[in-house]
Amino acid sequence: MTIVFSQISQIPVRSTPSEKSEMTTQILYGESYEILDKHDGWQLIRCLWDNYTGWIASAQNAAIVSVETEDNADKKLFNKAAVAFVSNQLTHRLPISFGSELRKHDKICDNIYETTPIAADESGFNDKTSALLYYAGLFSYAPYLWGGRSAFGTDCSGLVQILFKALDIRLPRDAHQQAELGQTIDFIEESVAGDLVFFDNADGKITHVGLLRDSKSVIHASGHVRIDPIDHHGIFNPQTGKYSHKLRIIKRLNL
Repeated sequence: MTIVFSQISQIPVRSTPSEKSEMTTQILYGESYEILDKHDGWQLIRCLWDNYTGWIASAQNAAIVSVETEDNADKKLFNKAAVAFVSNQLTHRLPISFGSELRKHDKICDNIYETTPIAADESGFNDKTSALLYYAGLFSYAPYLWGGRSAFGTDCSGLVQILFKALDIRLPRDAHQQAELGQTIDFIEESVAGDLVFFDNADGKITHVGLLRDSKSVIHASGHVRIDPIDHHGIFNPQTGKYSHKLRIIKRLNL
């Protein structure tokens, strides 16, 4: 298996090999993926962080390097600024988004000589939950973008996934998949900061996810990344005076 590490900041991954098809997710700078197939200027890829599959334009496949296994790379660092810049021999100050990856290995990042700012760990926080909520604040007012995973645009599950990625915790890409993880919390009053809350539509399908700041407020991407009140009914939108999402389940992950 040949693994590619992306040298482009945000590659759109599409549902079909066409510019007109919807974007389902994004590959961030330094993330790895496997090329499964090629067709008429497109490549079917599998993202190794979450096993998500989709199509990217072949012209956007600017690889850092190809190696036989991802383990050939030294421990990676995640960018934990909303936006940072990386410089190399090919470009000057390329902007990279939160959650982008850098690997200190001469076969992968030998051309990279400047990054700022990159945080390596959570030592400056009291606990991982505090770090998680701080990182969520970096996304405040980021516009909603279907398939997005960055402060330039994100969807609800992309936001949750990338926040946990900063803690080196792998979550699936979609909300209904994320809802299958963790311990179920029966009542909103028993929830704590860092718990995930999931919401369903009229057909009972889970379509939305948010991160609790506490048992009474939630961070989520709806129109933009925002903080709203929550209770056992769901998310209440103060602007409309109505509930926008119906609460289905609360989950607690092991941080």
